Amino acid sequence: IATKKGSVTWNEEMWVAMRKPALGGKVSFGLYNKNFTTDDYIGSMDFSLKYIEAKVQKATRWINLYGATPNSRNKLYKRLYNENPDFASSWNGRVLVQLEKLDSKNPQQKCVKVSNEFDREVTELRSMKKYYVDVHVGEGICLPEKRSDLAVEVRVAEYSFSTKGKNPLIAGRCYSWNWKTSPDTEIQLPYASIKDIPDVFVYIRDGDRYYSFKRVKAKYYNNPNVDWEWIALDENLSDGGLSGKNNCGIISWKFSLTDKPVAKKEEAKGWKVKTTPKFYKVFVHIFQCKDLPAADEEGTSDTYINLVTSSEVPIKTSIAYATLNPVTTACL
Repeated sequence: IATKKGSVTWNEEMWVAMRKPALGGKVSFGLYNKNFTTDDYIGSMDFSLKYIEAKVQKATRWINLYGATPNSRNKLYKRLYNENPDFASSWNGRVLVQLEKLDSKNPQQKCVKVSNEFDREVTELRSMKKYYVDVHVGEGICLPEKRSDLAVEVRVAEYSFSTKGKNPLIAGRCYSWNWKTSPDTEIQLPYASIKDIPDVFVYIRDGDRYYSFKRVKAKYYNNPNVDWEWIALDENLSDGGLSGKNNCGIISWKFSLTDKPVAKKEEAKGWKVKTTPKFYKVFVHIFQCKDLPAADEEGTSDTYINLVTSSEVPIKTSIAYATLNPVTTACL
């Protein structure tokens, strides 16, 4: 094993005995940190066996690993995110692998060293390619309560762009950052195309704590002329400690990721975001429920409906006592 500047080179080959149909129909990659007691899960990635079967020749690719955010405080959800990449809240590195399927009457399972020929085959995949990022962060609403120094962070693989240090205008749980990166900020990644770049993560954080996040596909933002949009963030269960979805935040942003620099006119100083929230009155009519589960020992339930909004005042219907089929004419 060779290590250099945060990179590890194994040059090892894992023989995996499998049969069709395989349970789950997928292969899972897991990256661990070796400890004296219990090894720490760092990140994982799943992909379908159909991907290997579709390849006539060897398939060499970067596999992106996903897991929990750094220094996560909730051990249960940290493990959940690390073991289930679809639910993960962070990109946690990449592994260069070569996949090959061989028919065998006597399959074996073992790990063996490979020759330097593999190094020569993947030289092109290790070379870095230039990409260009533009990030604009406008306003945030419904942000976590009673936090001292909230910032928005956008992470593209190992690159991070943050509003930290920008003093926002604050009104209760609403922030106005009006922040942007330099036009066509250059990053270098070893991916052949944008569709191979890992998912982009947007965070609301305070110091080293990541309260909430939004995960988006990089390929959907391969457009230099993207418009402003509002995105609603989800609670980072491994680190957030928030009390419900309505505290996770909604932010306005504009993001583009391209493989060519785009000449743009300089925006005037003191630019303003044209995405000021609009206010509406919404009526929710509640009529009835049927066949609810019994929650009390008597075989009935005392039920009510709670409407979750960004307001700090809860909105609830009246309580329907001792019934599994309540009927009401409530309007919230």
